[in-house]
Amino acid sequence: MELARALLKLWRLRLWLLIGVALGATAAGAGMALLRSPVYAAASTQMIVDAPRSALGDPQEDITPFTSRAVVFARLMTTPEVLTYIGRAAGIPGNLIAAAGPEELGAPQATHAPTVAAGNQLLPTAAIYKLNFLQNPELPTVDIYSEAPTTRQAIALANGAVTGFSAYLQHLDTVSRVPAAQRVTLRQAGAATGGIVDPGASKSVAALIFTGVLLAWCGLLLFVTNLATQLRVARGELAAIDGGQYPALAPLPRPDPGQPRLPTGSDAVRDEEDRADAVYLGNGSGNSAGLSGDVIRRAWLRKRP
Repeated sequence: MELARALLKLWRLRLWLLIGVALGATAAGAGMALLRSPVYAAASTQMIVDAPRSALGDPQEDITPFTSRAVVFARLMTTPEVLTYIGRAAGIPGNLIAAAGPEELGAPQATHAPTVAAGNQLLPTAAIYKLNFLQNPELPTVDIYSEAPTTRQAIALANGAVTGFSAYLQHLDTVSRVPAAQRVTLRQAGAATGGIVDPGASKSVAALIFTGVLLAWCGLLLFVTNLATQLRVARGELAAIDGGQYPALAPLPRPDPGQPRLPTGSDAVRDEEDRADAVYLGNGSGNSAGLSGDVIRRAWLRKRP
């Protein structure tokens, strides 16, 4: 019943309700604008550090040296020179790539911040392309995670991290004249996969903001209308008191001895307010019926011209 009354009140105030809809839509749009991010795609792949003749498939081979190299490679991949090779393989300028290596106890994390050339200076710029390298100390692998504005760029960046670092390592081996049989081989555990990261998150938050603002506005409308009604009744009561016409304060007329009293039992008059009407208007007294002053007041306010 209370819900139905509230809905009827809101329907009478539907023009004001439209203002709440507009406020909710504005707040939802602002929330979506704040949640919008230029980086919205991600991809991942894994690089395996191995030998030309794979040590992973030979149970007699010790993979500890390859695990140690994986730790070094994960930090080395964040250097500007390596990122140049990675960017060339991914089709992205290496100086625009932000990179972070694995966290190690007792050593600072290896990172690279993107920069742009301005004359003879390198100035920091927004991190549009990101690479994150993780390494399990017990495995000869490097986990690669990339972020970019589009899925295609994110996948290209993750794949380029493997192919670009492999090209850099081959360059070092060639310069150092390392025999082919003794070189480290990098293998990729499948092509990188990726996609848009939760594209509906901002829309869901915007829907919650809109609903919250609209409900708050409806609650405010109901509060204001109820308060206005109570103030209107209070002003009427005060005016009656000032005019000396308030029945609870004004002297009640004496009942007519020749007029029979009305029955006051629940069988004769069921409703309390109807009984107040009958007693006050018929006998001119509320005390004989055992009625409260509030009941007499309500009856008088309803019957006054």
